[in-house]
Amino acid sequence: MFAGEVAMRTTLLMMSVLGVCFLSGCGPAQYSAAAVVYVEQSPLRPNGSVDYTSEVNDIKSLAKPFIPQGAELTVTQSKQDGIIRITVTFTDPAQAADICNHIAETYLAKTKEGVNKTLLERANARSEPN
Repeated sequence: MFAGEVAMRTTLLMMSVLGVCFLSGCGPAQYSAAAVVYVEQSPLRPNGSVDYTSEVNDIKSLAKPFIPQGAELTVTQSKQDGIIRITVTFTDPAQAADICNHIAETYLAKTKEGVNKTLLERANARSEPN
């Protein structure tokens, strides 16, 4: 074999390995941390209703400055039981939990007339990747 042919085969092999790695999702481990918030209509405004879509959008807007590159934010709601789950996925489990808790606390501090919010569960760092 010629040196050029060996180099080309080596390059093709490396590209194949990287391609498989990319397609299979290998890379840094990802950890998720979730905080749970209960949202309800204030008893002082019994005829109103909570706009959960608006609440989710508020959380996403408040979270933008806190989400570092490479992290992912997911906000889900359950209208039936008033639960909103804030999840942050990142390569550092402690940082994912810290970011998630900071977002939840910022959301809770933002008052909105007629809406009560309660933090049911703080995010904890997971030791196992997703």
